[in-house]
Amino acid sequence: MKESVQPANAPQLCKKLIQGNYIKKLIIPVLIALNAVSMIPGTISTLLEIARDSSEIISIWLPSLLLFGGLLLIDLVFIVILIARWRNPVKSKLGKMALLCAGESVGLQEVFQEIDEDIAQSGKVFGKVYIGDKWVVGRSGLVNATAMKKDRIRAIFYIHIIRQGKRTTNNYHLYLFEEGGEETSFRFYFQYELEAAFNLLCAQYPNAYHGYYEDLKKFRAMSDDERQRILC
Repeated sequence: MKESVQPANAPQLCKKLIQGNYIKKLIIPVLIALNAVSMIPGTISTLLEIARDSSEIISIWLPSLLLFGGLLLIDLVFIVILIARWRNPVKSKLGKMALLCAGESVGLQEVFQEIDEDIAQSGKVFGKVYIGDKWVVGRSGLVNATAMKKDRIRAIFYIHIIRQGKRTTNNYHLYLFEEGGEETSFRFYFQYELEAAFNLLCAQYPNAYHGYYEDLKKFRAMSDDERQRILC
């Protein structure tokens, strides 16, 4: 088995996670905008060559140009919104979860500093997921990051999903549940990373409910009272 437990040395980890997430989110809309802008001169030139008179431009081509311009405007607005959210980390999933765990009376920068120090001083790295003495923080899904305070953990699930198709894909997730039933999931690139993270948390929290994919399905099918008895 590959070695996956590594000491973490990650100053400003939270800032870097958010930055990386928004860069991923911006790639496609920015490419669309650049491609659309590059097509404008050729489109106008073609329009002038094909159109026989101004009335044909208005009746046939103007609606298409308006639609093209409208879609481009929507794409540019989306880019602006993403950049604005990037500059306001409290709107990010990581920011929201960090505040939820720490309490909204604490400022986000203070929470991020606490997470960064915890991971830098005692954290272990499992791909893009980091586990310290107090916090679990890292990748959740393809373009998001999240966090959970470890003293809130009541259930831990190891999830390995195999999707069959033209190409077989493996998805590796760690699901953590809090006392109230709220869940947080972390995504891994490789199975050995998930195994190491799961084993570490199970060893640290032996009284928490542990399980795998089938256990998670049964857990979610339980009534609220049954789940609450397990999580308390």
